[in-house]
Amino acid sequence: MNDMAAKTVSEPGTPEEKVICCEMRILPNGTYEVYKAPSAVLAKEFLSKKSLSGSDAHIIVETPEGNWCVDSEGIYLERLLPFQRSLELAQCRGQIKTPPSPLGLKMAAMGFSDNFTAHVKCGKCGHIWLDGLRYRNRTLVKCPQCQALNVVDSRRFSYTARI
Repeated sequence: MNDMAAKTVSEPGTPEEKVICCEMRILPNGTYEVYKAPSAVLAKEFLSKKSLSGSDAHIIVETPEGNWCVDSEGIYLERLLPFQRSLELAQCRGQIKTPPSPLGLKMAAMGFSDNFTAHVKCGKCGHIWLDGLRYRNRTLVKCPQCQALNVVDSRRFSYTARI
């Protein structure tokens, strides 16, 4: 493991200015750059602009709202937060706006991940963002714009193995 001194990784005044580089890990299964950010919004924006050094490269951004990551398959949420199963807290009903990736569905269906990512639309303000959802279940997600707790139903999406 190669620790890097914590430092800001972008120019002052940019949205990513609070994303801090923490360490780089070189492991047999790939390289891992680890950062910290104050929010998932900043993490996802930062990850969307990063380019990977190879197919075994991974970038992880730790936030209070979970760890957001990118690899050769795209951006994903490492694991859901405990509140996301508390459906009784829902204030409105959100909806999935774009179909999830087949790989994300497969990983969740096979139990390798507790979620897949999809763009969802807030039932209160209409804002659209990328979030993690439980496979063929309902998930509570928090709108980054209005903070409304949305329940999103993913039961219509399923992964079917092709033989």
